[in-house]
Amino acid sequence: NLSIVIAVAPAIGPTLSGFIVDHYGWRYLFIFTMPFFIAAIVIVATVLKVNIIPTTKPRIDGLSALLAMTGFGSLVFAGSQFSRLTLPQFGGLFVAAIWLIAWFCRRQLSLQEPLLDVRAFMYPQYRYAMIILALAFFLFLGLELLLPMYMQQVLLLSGTVTGLVLLPASIVEAVCAPLFGWVLDRKGARYVMLPGAIIMAASFLALYASLDASGNTVVRLSVFFACFAIAIASAMTCETHGLNALPKHLNPHGTAIISTINPIAGALGAAFFVGVTGVGERFSTQATAPLRMLDGVHLACVCGVVLTIVVLFFATRIRNR
Repeated sequence: NLSIVIAVAPAIGPTLSGFIVDHYGWRYLFIFTMPFFIAAIVIVATVLKVNIIPTTKPRIDGLSALLAMTGFGSLVFAGSQFSRLTLPQFGGLFVAAIWLIAWFCRRQLSLQEPLLDVRAFMYPQYRYAMIILALAFFLFLGLELLLPMYMQQVLLLSGTVTGLVLLPASIVEAVCAPLFGWVLDRKGARYVMLPGAIIMAASFLALYASLDASGNTVVRLSVFFACFAIAIASAMTCETHGLNALPKHLNPHGTAIISTINPIAGALGAAFFVGVTGVGERFSTQATAPLRMLDGVHLACVCGVVLTIVVLFFATRIRNR
């Protein structure tokens, strides 16, 4: 049920925003969301009054916080700018980000009260689940940005039509999320993750094979993206499977790791797919801008296929408990 909120809300967003941008303008995206922010503040203040776990007051290690911000921030920045940076610049920034993240992880192992207890990754099923979850968010948010670019810059569709093409995915996710939870409870994560990884790989292959410059692609796009949404709904069960693999005292840290991985993986995925598309456009020999964009999208899809194979590999490592 939790995955419905996490996965479906971002899927509905493009549909609503496409309509708003076409009929009112982009500034209204912010104006129309303000009532929801206010409602959330009121609900939190009036409803969330009961602590269901004992309250602790751990000391925040300043150096750990600094390393996390600079390390993960540098990684996302490198991912978002790699198509613009020179190879030495990107390599230096990427190596620096990995070094800072490694320093952060090593420091957590030496602290009595770590900011983020990375010992959770010592449990194989949790580790595999987090890799699948990170790659799934990477691919999903990257594809959710790539397809509107393709539809609006290659097929020349409006924002409203683009949003409507993406809408079936949110409906599919809402239906599949509780269904996969039911399968997880009765059969185990392997029966959810392995079919989901296969569907994910097949969806990217189908996208690569079918994308062209004709309007006949629209219906196929909607179907393929809905299929990919099924795979994402299955990947969301990794959160439950991974947390179940941890001892109880590591569950808060396991949850915090998930909350860290998801937005970083999503940000990297969006930046990566846009960057790869830009690289494909620059190396394209096509005469028109839409066709050059199409070559870039095809290159991004090839990268997506490779990553889905990695997801499939780790899905085979998932074991029922």
